[in-house]
Amino acid sequence: MTDDDQGESPRVPPKLEHPPVAAPTVDRGRCDQCGYLLKGLPGRGNCPECGSAYTPESAARLKPWPSVMMICLSLGWPLFGLIFFGAISFVEYANLLACYGYPMLVAVPVNSYFQVRWMLKHHLPEKKRTEGFIAGFRALGTVIALLIFLLTITPLLLFGACLVIMAGSSF
Repeated sequence: MTDDDQGESPRVPPKLEHPPVAAPTVDRGRCDQCGYLLKGLPGRGNCPECGSAYTPESAARLKPWPSVMMICLSLGWPLFGLIFFGAISFVEYANLLACYGYPMLVAVPVNSYFQVRWMLKHHLPEKKRTEGFIAGFRALGTVIALLIFLLTITPLLLFGACLVIMAGSSF
């Protein structure tokens, strides 16, 4: 007599407690040394471009570049404010340009400096932003931003100093 004749069920192989898990892959991210796109590669390994080791954490450090619209908004808001207050001053409110236009003029180089610095730090590998072509433009941009800042803030400081001197000599 067989087991089937005795009313027993046929043998079923035992189920695995944990099904095999596929090795994790990088779903987004770039090599933080050279910027190579690591999408689809194993979670840990060496970059095929430069050979440096990467982990999911290091691959997530560099963000993708923002859209053109976001770059224009983050760099251009002081210009939009300057244009807005300039347009209003022609209509009727000339004092608004003096009160708000000048700070916007000062905000242009300050905002540009910090926004570009933030974008380069979060979107370009350190090696690319500190050596060669981009490093030269960073240095040039820093000098230009400082010059514009000094040229826009110096008249305000001189005007304030003149007011202090005039107020001191009237007593």
